[in-house]
Amino acid sequence: MVAARRRAAAAIRTLIPIVAFADPPVAELDGAVADIEAAADRLAPFAVASRHHRSGGMRTISGDQPDVWEGHPIVGASSGLAAPLVIDEGADSIRATCTFSNAYEGAPGVIQGGFLASAFDYVLGRQAALTGLMVVTGTLTIRFRAGVPVDQEVALTSALVSVDGRKINVAGEARVGTTLCAEAEAIFISVGGEHYSYTPEDRADDR
Repeated sequence: MVAARRRAAAAIRTLIPIVAFADPPVAELDGAVADIEAAADRLAPFAVASRHHRSGGMRTISGDQPDVWEGHPIVGASSGLAAPLVIDEGADSIRATCTFSNAYEGAPGVIQGGFLASAFDYVLGRQAALTGLMVVTGTLTIRFRAGVPVDQEVALTSALVSVDGRKINVAGEARVGTTLCAEAEAIFISVGGEHYSYTPEDRADDR
């Protein structure tokens, strides 16, 4: 099942920039649209309300629940929305890499900054979660230094700065090769586990 999901997600990622701004012949596009619509109609009966419908929610903000992360919009290999971000979690730090295609292009040749912001939000949140706490984003401040080119690997790194009660302060940076593209600081707030639960009542809505 996972292999099929990933193949489908990869095909969706290929299609997005072609549909959005390429110039295929109209006849080719019309034929492809018919196939895409047929595939959507075929799979629509299996739609669910949440990616948490199998897992019951999140127990931690780490990578130990494959069902949760496989379809995540930032890191999920089975999500057509995700680039995806690849995480290397150490004992006390996070490193992540990603190659954004031209589907994420903003100004010519570089990615839209909001996509990098989303990557920072995930990486810094994962860093905060290494404290063992469940967290949500309080503030996220980014200083952009240089554009991130499309189709080039960007590496994000993070570090814990301090813990002050429920506030976890973390920082990170993004580089393409040796070029510093952005720096980020964030405050995450610890929350109870119920914030990330997905209840039987929620699952009933999926039917």
